[in-house]
Amino acid sequence: MPKSPGVKAYELELKHNQGNSGGPLIDSYGHVIGVNTATFTRKGTGISSGVNFAIPIDTVVQSVPNLIVYGTSVSNRF
Repeated sequence: MPKSPGVKAYELELKHNQGNSGGPLIDSYGHVIGVNTATFTRKGTGISSGVNFAIPIDTVVQSVPNLIVYGTSVSNRF
């Protein structure tokens, strides 16, 4: 995926199960391009609907210093 300045999240159509949130989103070259954050599930089942979201790695890298110091992403709220 190319870098996309201003993009707040990627919408993904791939298998994403419970426990994947917080894990890396990796491209076909083995580069970490984001962090898996959320999935839509079928009501009452916990099974992924196939629509998932990830935060771009650039956003994560910019947010980490604020998370460490303040416990929240002050400048980049998601």
